[in-house]
Amino acid sequence: LKSGTDQVNKKIAVVVAGRKAREAYLAMQRSNRIKSIQKDADKLVTSTAAWQAAEERARAAEDDAVRTRVASNYSALRKVLHSETVERKAADISIKAGLTK
Repeated sequence: LKSGTDQVNKKIAVVVAGRKAREAYLAMQRSNRIKSIQKDADKLVTSTAAWQAAEERARAAEDDAVRTRVASNYSALRKVLHSETVERKAADISIKAGLTK
């Protein structure tokens, strides 16, 4: 009777050990999935931050380009206005001097 009980106890121990091993394995899989999800989330956050930074740099570069264009246009406009003013003054002087009618 004792040997039969020992065999049953051994079988129970094997079943219990198998369950515990399976639970440990499933826990490890869950942990690995969680780590994988966290890693993916970290990559997403990093790539999103990089994308936003690149977008801000592009916007700043675009703003700089617009400022440069405006300054260039303003400078060109000042030159045109200055040359027209000089021409007008020269014409006024020549009229006053009687050189042109």
